[in-house]
Amino acid sequence: MHLEICCYNFVSVRIAHQQAVDAIELCSNPAEGGCTPSLALIEKTVEHTKIPLGVMVRPRGGNFVYDANDKVIMLRDIEHIKKTGARFIVAGALTHENEIDIEFTKRLVETSYPLMFRFHRAIDVVPNYLRSMSMLIESGVTSVLTSGGEQNAILGLTNLKEAKHYFGHSMQLVVAGGVRSNNALTFLQAGMHYLHSGAGTVSLSDSSKLRFNSMVSENSNQYTLCDGEEIRAIKDLLIQ
Repeated sequence: MHLEICCYNFVSVRIAHQQAVDAIELCSNPAEGGCTPSLALIEKTVEHTKIPLGVMVRPRGGNFVYDANDKVIMLRDIEHIKKTGARFIVAGALTHENEIDIEFTKRLVETSYPLMFRFHRAIDVVPNYLRSMSMLIESGVTSVLTSGGEQNAILGLTNLKEAKHYFGHSMQLVVAGGVRSNNALTFLQAGMHYLHSGAGTVSLSDSSKLRFNSMVSENSNQYTLCDGEEIRAIKDLLIQ
C-alpha cells in the first residue's frame, strides 16, 4: 500500500516528510489544478527529504491542449528537472478532440528517461477512458494518475476497477481526486493499492484583508497546506 501526497509549497513538504509518506508530488498553483513548480522548490525538497519526489510539468492552467511553444517549455522543464534528483515526471497532453496526444506523449516519455513518467489526470477528460488507457500503454506510459474519468475517484470507482482488471498488469493506477481518510478504505477494498491525496487545508496569511487577484471571489492570499493529521489518518488505514 502506498500513499502519495501532493504538495504546493515547502511547508507542506515538511509536513509530508514528518508523516513519512511513500511519495510526494510537487506542484504549484492549486487554484488551477497544479502547474510546474519552481526549480528552487524542487531542489530544496530534494535536499530536505529522501522520499521519492515526482514533479508536475504543466505550463499553465486550463485545458491540456498545448501549442508548439507550450510543448517546448514542457520538454525544457523536464530536462532541467532531471538534474535535480527528482524521481519521476507527471505530465500529459491531449488533442483538440480531447484524445491522447500520442506523438507528444511519446516525446514526454522519452525526454523523461531515465526518470519514470506518469500521465496525469488529463486521462479523466477523454471521451473513451479504457481505450485511452490502452493508448497510453502503447505509448510507453507505465503509470497514470486518475479518478476513473469522473470528477472524483468515488464517482469513478467502477471505471477504476475496470482499468485495474484490464490493465493492472502493465499500468500502475494512482488513484486521485478527493481521496481522504473517510473514503480511503473503499479504494483499498476495491484493490487500489496506490493512493494520491492532497490532504489539504486552507490557511490564511496575516494580510488576509487584502485581495491580490480580482478574478477570484475568495481571499487571494489563501494558500494550501497539507494536514498532518489527515495524512496520519489515511496511513493508519493503509497499515491495518
